[in-house]
Amino acid sequence: MIYRNRPFRWASHNPILESSIKVFSPKKAIELGMGFNSTPLLKKNIPFLVSVDHDRLWFKKVVEEIPRSDSFIPLFFDVGDDITRKNLQDTIPEDTIQKCKKFYKKLIKKYRKIDLLFIDQYAGFRFLALTSMYKNVDIIVFHDTHESQHYGYDGFYSNYDLSDFYSFRYLLKGCGTDILIRRSIVKENLKRWKRSLRYYGQKFCNRFETSFEYKLKGKEK
Repeated sequence: MIYRNRPFRWASHNPILESSIKVFSPKKAIELGMGFNSTPLLKKNIPFLVSVDHDRLWFKKVVEEIPRSDSFIPLFFDVGDDITRKNLQDTIPEDTIQKCKKFYKKLIKKYRKIDLLFIDQYAGFRFLALTSMYKNVDIIVFHDTHESQHYGYDGFYSNYDLSDFYSFRYLLKGCGTDILIRRSIVKENLKRWKRSLRYYGQKFCNRFETSFEYKLKGKEK
């Protein structure tokens, strides 16, 4: 059962991000979908961050609180006022899909050697971003995988080559966040990462004064 506390659900990706930063020390990150949980966390702990959002008003609100700097590049990418965070990919015009696909590929080319990609933007663009960018990044975190069909993640694991990655699904009180970690960067750190994930998950649940309940499913071979 999914924990119904909204702020908890919105930030349930934090333990995955914190443990990955702690153990793998990424130097450059791209965040798709800005927020007052993930953006400050990534900005504080990663030397260079590019953060993108499609919601004009939300983008302005976040940037007012977290202004641009040499190490923090916030970008607004316009997909049209008719598309909201609830639109699924099959309701989005094909020209907008292609426009976004081109943007994501340009983004990953422009900011080279990205270590970490965090996907948490408008529902209809998540699968597109994931499939367009994952091959060029060592750590990919994508949120809300407990609603895989809604967010368009269905079919990713069966239709794309992930042989270079370890893959895990982290369910924190039912709220899902998936992670891909490139095998070449793991070395002896997988057990350490799991311990760190447990620590940050417990800490996160303590913050919300709720019990720590989690499952970690994945492939290690």
